[in-house]
Amino acid sequence: MSMDQRTRKGRRKAGRQQRRASLWGQWWLYAIVPALVIVVLGVGVSAIQRGGNSSPAAPQGIAFPAYVRQSPSDIKAAYAYAVEHPDMLQYIPCFCGCVQHAGHTSVHDCFVQKRHIQDGIVVFDDHGAGCQMCADIALDAKRLIAQGKSLQEARSYVEAKYSSIGPSTNTPPPPGA
Repeated sequence: MSMDQRTRKGRRKAGRQQRRASLWGQWWLYAIVPALVIVVLGVGVSAIQRGGNSSPAAPQGIAFPAYVRQSPSDIKAAYAYAVEHPDMLQYIPCFCGCVQHAGHTSVHDCFVQKRHIQDGIVVFDDHGAGCQMCADIALDAKRLIAQGKSLQEARSYVEAKYSSIGPSTNTPPPPGA
């Protein structure tokens, strides 16, 4: 082997050793960066499993079924309102046609089939999770009542807005109407 070849080989070896040393000199990058990625991903997955910060939670003691938990926030809000205020929504009609295929008597029925008050058990109806009109009607009623409108005024608004769209449920009038 000539002197030139040995010199070149020695330089290559020295270059590899120098690169290896500089990489290991930054060992903390190899330890901290993956740890940060794991932490960030863990926080993101945790937020998704909780449904994010803006999702309405189920009322205390009530567990929403998966089809509600996986629904958009307005659908969750309608389910929560139906559970918390059956006394309001039982007097608000629905116009999506559920009276014909599901026998519903009010928009409340689109979200809740049965309530066992003594046991705190709610049997949900999956219809409301797939019907935007039901959610819109429930949330319109919620908004109007929160604004101080009477139950009869909320019902009249819903009837005026939605009655031309489909058949009404056979909903009893609110007390005193």
